[in-house]
Amino acid sequence: MKLIQYSTLCLLAFTSFIGAIAQNANNSNSPDKKDSLRSVKVKGLRKYREGLFVEKLHLSDAEKTKFFLVYDEYQLKLREAKVLFRVNWKDKEMSSLSEADAEKYFNDAIGLRKTEVQLMEVYTKKLKPVIGMSRALQLPKIEREIKKEMIAKARGIRKNKDNVIENTAKKKEGKKKRIEPKITPPAVGPVQENP
Repeated sequence: MKLIQYSTLCLLAFTSFIGAIAQNANNSNSPDKKDSLRSVKVKGLRKYREGLFVEKLHLSDAEKTKFFLVYDEYQLKLREAKVLFRVNWKDKEMSSLSEADAEKYFNDAIGLRKTEVQLMEVYTKKLKPVIGMSRALQLPKIEREIKKEMIAKARGIRKNKDNVIENTAKKKEGKKKRIEPKITPPAVGPVQENP
């Protein structure tokens, strides 16, 4: 009887231990943890972006604060206009549009461009007292340069993540040797037929 009780107690302890391990494994892949890691990466990219603007526009601390207040507002309004356009035309294929829909798409696209130009005009005038017109005129070129650098940085973060996953998988493999298939180069010269 004591043996049965002891066995039951051990079995309960073992199952609770396994449950705790499984819970920890689930928590490490939980959406909350992934969201927090993502937010950390996004914050890092934002700081990197901010540093690039400060460097390329030669912003002082006072200019930096005022610049990002105006510039971030400009970017937000621009993003809203683009998102609205995408939402309206997200699932549409250009080749399957009727004449009336194609006309509407064209008008919406022109309207988006007009909105972009109007926003650029309004916010360039707002940036003029902060950074001067000469630096404000350089802004589109600097934005393109920074966008390229941000994409490269984001890809680098993604590559690092992929490398970590790959290295972890290699460690799990242990010291098993990989057999690489031998690739023989094609023969050079005339082709001979077998007799």
